[in-house]
Amino acid sequence: MQRIPVISSDNRPLMPTKPSRARRWIKEGKAIGKFNDLGQFYVQLIAEPSDNDKVIENLGRGNPPQRPQLTPLSEEESELRRPLPPEILIDALQDSIHSDVGRSRPAKTLRSGQNRSGKQTD
Repeated sequence: MQRIPVISSDNRPLMPTKPSRARRWIKEGKAIGKFNDLGQFYVQLIAEPSDNDKVIENLGRGNPPQRPQLTPLSEEESELRRPLPPEILIDALQDSIHSDVGRSRPAKTLRSGQNRSGKQTD
């Protein structure tokens, strides 16, 4: 599908539009049809888009949102998160993680040396 480039009234490039919409804008007097130096047709809007302020408000000024400040853990919390020492883990039971095997896939059957017509293949 062919798209027509769109330029705002202050010469900022905007998203391209469909040819039918560009024709409608020109007919309604919302835009002017022009050709650039390479001979490519584009439309330049006469007035700013109606939702331009809304878009700028939604996008913001380009600054990323503020991240929450992380506070350091208390001594008690950091002690609880430390891994157990190896001396304690030496005599630990080696339990399997998955005790239930559950449904397993059936074994894939092998093809015999015969093709569909019943002839032996080498």
